[in-house]
Amino acid sequence: MQVSVENTTAIERRLSITVPAERIETEVNKRLQQTAQKAKIAGFRPGKVPM
Repeated sequence: MQVSVENTTAIERRLSITVPAERIETEVNKRLQQTAQKAKIAGFRPGKVPM
């Protein structure tokens, strides 16, 4: 992860943050799996909902 700070004015700053795509994908998949365990959708058994 890379972070850079740019001074735009005397009191204003601009942050640029770069995050690798793999890190985002793994976190999204983890959250989807957690949600699938709790989701209740008609036609699916509890905890067996597909992502």
